[in-house]
Amino acid sequence: MNAATPTPVVLLVDDDRALCTLARRKLERENLTLVTLHTGRDAIAWLDANEADLVLLDLFLPDMKGQDLLDALAARKRDVPFVVMTGYG
Repeated sequence: MNAATPTPVVLLVDDDRALCTLARRKLERENLTLVTLHTGRDAIAWLDANEADLVLLDLFLPDMKGQDLLDALAARKRDVPFVVMTGYG
């Protein structure tokens, strides 16, 4: 990646802080900018004011389900690529 190419921004929304730390280490080694948030409300507010190239989203957040966050983004006409993750079977 050269100086003229912006660094891709990945938003990780997960309440597991250890997972967020591991993800940060890996993704920053790949020259990605990682923003970590731990609640759906914080993620919606952040996405209202910022752009992400990808959202990594926990299925179950402390304040809402991942689907609720996606529904809120769709209602705002925000089209952001996402991957839903879960530690549950």
